[in-house]
Amino acid sequence: MRRIFERKLTVLLFLGLPTCVAQADSLYDPETFRELAADHRAHRVGDNITILIYESATATSRADSTANRSSRVDLSATDLDETVGGSFSTDNTFQGGGQERRSGEVIARVSVSVVAIADNGELSIKGAQKIALNNETQQISVEGRLRPQDISPDNTVLSSRLSDAHIEFKGRGMLSSRQKPGLLVRFFQWLF
Repeated sequence: MRRIFERKLTVLLFLGLPTCVAQADSLYDPETFRELAADHRAHRVGDNITILIYESATATSRADSTANRSSRVDLSATDLDETVGGSFSTDNTFQGGGQERRSGEVIARVSVSVVAIADNGELSIKGAQKIALNNETQQISVEGRLRPQDISPDNTVLSSRLSDAHIEFKGRGMLSSRQKPGLLVRFFQWLF
């Protein structure tokens, strides 16, 4: 009998206690969810993209100048007995020209981040890579806009596909300083 009483008391206690609501959080977050078989190309702010830089530029400038000038003056005077005369002539010729040719090439791979997404879906990207080796520092900076359809399945983009591209390659160190003309040469270039 005592056991029956204990059971009834236990049932009454459970029924009389306020009910607790069980809560659970979903493992699915629509902002961060990516399917296993989904495309893993960058499409959000903060995603990384690798830019394949293959840039080559060549410029040629040529100028030719020619100037000719000739002058001739003849004088003669007649006296009754004798004719006196003379002539004077000048001839100036100038010929000049110059040619300048420059070429440059940059080949690199730089990982950048998506910093903004435009209303039309274009991704704004920005990033830099700094390499230091033997007291030489080289920095490559890339900035621009790209269309999502230009991103390849391995999440890379050719630099030629960037619009408003700003690609900058800077070097600092002993080799870079040796390539600059000296102070005296720069002064005379400025003077003349």
